[in-house]
Amino acid sequence: MASTIAGYPPDTIKVRLQTQSLTNPRYSSAIHCLFKMVREEGLVSLFRGMSTPLFSRAIINAVSFSTYTHLLHIIHTDDTPPSLFSLFLAGGGAGAFSALIAGPTELIKVQLQVAGTNIPVSEGPILQARRVFRSLGVRGMFIGVVPTILRDFLCLGTFFAVSAALNRKIASEIPGGSTASLSILTGAIGGITGWAICYPLDVWKSNVQNFVPRPGAEAPKKGMTLRQFFTTRYHTMGIRSLYSGLAATLFRAGPVNGAKFFTFEAVLRLLHKF
Repeated sequence: MASTIAGYPPDTIKVRLQTQSLTNPRYSSAIHCLFKMVREEGLVSLFRGMSTPLFSRAIINAVSFSTYTHLLHIIHTDDTPPSLFSLFLAGGGAGAFSALIAGPTELIKVQLQVAGTNIPVSEGPILQARRVFRSLGVRGMFIGVVPTILRDFLCLGTFFAVSAALNRKIASEIPGGSTASLSILTGAIGGITGWAICYPLDVWKSNVQNFVPRPGAEAPKKGMTLRQFFTTRYHTMGIRSLYSGLAATLFRAGPVNGAKFFTFEAVLRLLHKF
C-alpha cells in the first residue's frame, strides 16, 4: 500500500505525458507536468483514481505471483534450475492472466488521471465505472485489455527472467550473496528492464483507454490498432513519442519492483521451511 501511494504521482504524470496531444503538447517534460498540474489543479490531481490500484494491486500481485509459481511447475518439471526462457514464459503467462483483472481497473484509473477539471474531485472510480458501463456495457470495461495483456506478458516475463538471472549470478560468484538488499536490487533492475522493453505497449494502452464515455457511443476504434497507433505516432513525432513519460515510469519502477521481488523471495523462503 505504501509503495502504491508513493509511486502514484509519477504514474499520473506518465499517463498525462502519454496521452497528451502530439501536435500541441501541454507538457514539455515530467517536471513541467508536475508543477503545472499542482499549480492549475492542486496537489490532489496527482492522486486522482488512486483508490483503484490501492485496493486492487494486492489482489493482482497475489494472482500474478501464484500463477507464476504454478506455471513454472508446469513448464519446468525436473530438479535442475529452470532456464531463463522458462522463467520468462511463466512470468509472461502470469502477467497475461492477471491482466484480465488489471485491465478494467487500469481503464478507470487512466480516465480519472487524465480528467483534469472535467470530472469533479469528489467523483471517484465507482461513478466513473458506472459511466463506462452505462455507455458501452460490460465490453466497455474491457477496452484496452488486449494492450494490457501484451504489456504485462512482456513486462512480467522480463522482470522474472532478469531478476532470477542476476540472483543466480550473484549467488554463484559471491558466497552468501543472496541477501535481502540484493533481492531488492535485482528486483529493481528487473522491473526497470521490463518497463523499458514494454513501454511502447503501455503508451498504446493508455491512449486506447483514454476516451470519454457517452450514452450510446461506439467503442473507440479508429487509429488504435497496434500498427496504426505506432505508425501514427512515429510519423508525427518520431520514435521518442513511443517513450513519452518513460523517465517518470523508471523512477517509480525501481523501488516498487525491488520491494515486490523481495517480498516474493521472502515468502518463498518461508514456505520452503514448512
